[in-house]
Amino acid sequence: MGTDELVGIVESIGPELQCGVISDAYLNERALYMWQPTKPLRLADLTSGTALIHGVTNELSSMFPYAVPQQWAAAFTTIAEGVFYRSRFDTRIPARAVAHFGPSGLSPRAKGRQQLVTANIRMRLTDEFGIQIAGPPSLSQLRVASNPSVGN
Repeated sequence: MGTDELVGIVESIGPELQCGVISDAYLNERALYMWQPTKPLRLADLTSGTALIHGVTNELSSMFPYAVPQQWAAAFTTIAEGVFYRSRFDTRIPARAVAHFGPSGLSPRAKGRQQLVTANIRMRLTDEFGIQIAGPPSLSQLRVASNPSVGN
């Protein structure tokens, strides 16, 4: 989860972002779910300078496959309900995310708290990240091959 809506959407679209352009149709299929904990969460702060002495680095939020982060999560469950960490795709200094431990999949807490990717969020993606949001190209923007049956 992102600590604000922009961190959340960038975490969602980051793997799909190619050359700074994202499809308008792709954003239309995305939704943000807002969750307000009913009580303060006990989180392991992986953004703290002292995390390093415990063997934690920022690499933990960007590793793939997720076997090592999942092992860390299992170890953290004895002392915390989640982790507070640096976002994988949001490189701004204050960008932070929260991983709340629990079953995988869409949480029932999210039902009814859905927000579409609004015009304001789209504008911020462009203004703050330089991400261009593109619709399908017009015919005049495409180069039409004179003989499409001939191979490249």
